[in-house]
Amino acid sequence: ELKKEGVVPKAPEAKKSEAEGKAVALSSGGDLLVAAEGSKLYLWRKPPVKGGSFAYVGSFPRIGTSADGPHLSDIKSVRFNPQSKLLVSVSEETVALWDVDSRECVAQRSLPDLDQLSHLDMETRSFCDAFFAANASGVVYTAISTESGGYVAKHSALKGLKEDRVTRVSSSSITAMDMLEGRVAIGTSAGQVLLLSEARLQVQRISSQHVMPVTAVKLLPGGDVMSVGFDNVCALSLFSRAAEPAAGSPMVADVLSKGEKVIKGGMALVDMAMDLGSHRGRKLAKKALASVWEQLAELKEKGFKAA
Repeated sequence: ELKKEGVVPKAPEAKKSEAEGKAVALSSGGDLLVAAEGSKLYLWRKPPVKGGSFAYVGSFPRIGTSADGPHLSDIKSVRFNPQSKLLVSVSEETVALWDVDSRECVAQRSLPDLDQLSHLDMETRSFCDAFFAANASGVVYTAISTESGGYVAKHSALKGLKEDRVTRVSSSSITAMDMLEGRVAIGTSAGQVLLLSEARLQVQRISSQHVMPVTAVKLLPGGDVMSVGFDNVCALSLFSRAAEPAAGSPMVADVLSKGEKVIKGGMALVDMAMDLGSHRGRKLAKKALASVWEQLAELKEKGFKAA
């Protein structure tokens, strides 16, 4: 409707067929609206009077500044922080942080800057989405797709969006992301829906609901996830319910349970790898490794018996 009234200015260097609106966000208070067209952002504000309508404010960055903006390709995601003072925008190669009042870019991070992913081919890396942490507006999470799988990066807004941590969460590319109540929902190109904890970025539950890539996920209160895929399927993953017991004999169920513990143990080792430079980290890793080997030996023995 805003476009029909002609209040959305065209991107200066983009034709109508090349600059398509792919992202829009509404602030938590409902008084700010931002929309992306091509590599540009545009802001509207609603006055604090009953029945007032949105009025166009301007573009990001401000017209007349020397900067053309941090994005070289179309913006595909944009979100306000909980206080509506900051805005994060994402294109394939760049994540940018904006000050809403000044409409200036205060920090940006491009894929070549991510040291922890420097060993991967640049042509196969791309940002998928970005979210502010619910309880810490200075923390931004980004989803990154690469040739070797999907990663979630934790960035610090106070450090110029420098990544504090990059965690591989899937062997498939990430195609959708959502965050709510300390949880992260991920959709993958393999059709899986993943539920992660925000604090440790560990996969807690996995659901195979689709036979084609997931196009959107929505976290619901309690941990359930709605998902939509290219297979034209809309699914609900009931992660709030306890996992169903494994089918078959109690021995098989026990073997599967042990396997899950082994996987969690391996993930804990990955977490400790970041602390291996300290004496405490080496001791913890050695202890955890011994525990994983014991569980593997027990799993192997019970697996043969179950078979």
